[in-house]
Amino acid sequence: MEDFVDPYLEIKIQKVLRYLPRSDCGDCDLGDCFAFAKEFINDSTRICPHLTPYEHELLFLLINYEEFLYPLAHRYIKEKKLNKSAITGIITIGNPDKNAPVILTSNVLYEQSILNLLLKKAGISCYLLAIDTQGISTGEALFNAKISIYTLKQALETSHLEELVNHHQIMMPRFAMYLEKPFEKISSWKIFPGPVHVSELPIFIEKNWYGTLYRENTADIQRILKLMPELNCGKCGHSTCLEFLKELKKYKADVSSCPILLTPPYKFLRVWLENRFQPIKKYETGVILDSTRCSGCGICAKSCPANITNLENANPSNTQPLFKIINGFANILNYEECWRHKYLIPCQICQDNCPNEAISFGPIPIYYEPTRALSKAAQKS
Repeated sequence: MEDFVDPYLEIKIQKVLRYLPRSDCGDCDLGDCFAFAKEFINDSTRICPHLTPYEHELLFLLINYEEFLYPLAHRYIKEKKLNKSAITGIITIGNPDKNAPVILTSNVLYEQSILNLLLKKAGISCYLLAIDTQGISTGEALFNAKISIYTLKQALETSHLEELVNHHQIMMPRFAMYLEKPFEKISSWKIFPGPVHVSELPIFIEKNWYGTLYRENTADIQRILKLMPELNCGKCGHSTCLEFLKELKKYKADVSSCPILLTPPYKFLRVWLENRFQPIKKYETGVILDSTRCSGCGICAKSCPANITNLENANPSNTQPLFKIINGFANILNYEECWRHKYLIPCQICQDNCPNEAISFGPIPIYYEPTRALSKAAQKS
């Protein structure tokens, strides 16, 4: 047994890698993201500073979903219910709000049961739109062209989903994108490309649905508060955990001032809070431009909040832009204007928006969440 090699190890590594930053920053002390993915499969207590505690839980579910679903699969096989038909129309999972995703599924009872169990296990609320696939799975129906754009349009119209959600996107496996253009010609709804395998659905929804489309600020205080001990003991110097989080968000409090967060049960949350809210040091504000990758597109100059603030200055002679395109390449002119240096905020908008990955910073754990909120705030200022 010592020489046993998991035949699915490579597949699991690729699945985990898909939802890691892929920056090979080494902040996990394992060298690169591939090494972390491999180690995480063997030891799920490993921490990537760029993932939230909830995302760690979803990664654990991703690589261990067979254990949760095996009893269900065994029962269905034993009772010969694998192809038994179920309801069509809307199926509500959890308590979905107006931003909840809509996921296409079949009317096969086994498939609906798997989705129901997996999504509830992950704590994800959404709507399932079940259509009649004549006893075969959604994937098989799409592969065999058993689902037409007209069938999909009719199912959406009869379900009245537009009354339940404030978007017009339905999530389907990415190999169904051959339906995208013809479907958009006959419907106001659009196809949102989802994962191919059901095991990836929870982590995909968290990172690619909420993270990309609707969660303007993924570090929402009420969301974090649910993960806190909420003892309101006052040992951090604040009357409540909520006040403590508000000060953290303003970069005016230290994570270590909460003694409860220093205990082992809160290891994941502590590391995440430290990397999300802890002010960065002056020597960690280095911005590095790789001229061999820069194409001179100017996106960094257009998206940088320091540039936007300076360009809105009433007096052109006083403008001090951080980025400027000179001779077809991006240049840093006024380093002191960088928000990382000026306000010690872990902003990385320029890096996130650079299509050529030509911008990098010092070897520090930096989160992607602040950049979305900061970008919108800067554009409104």
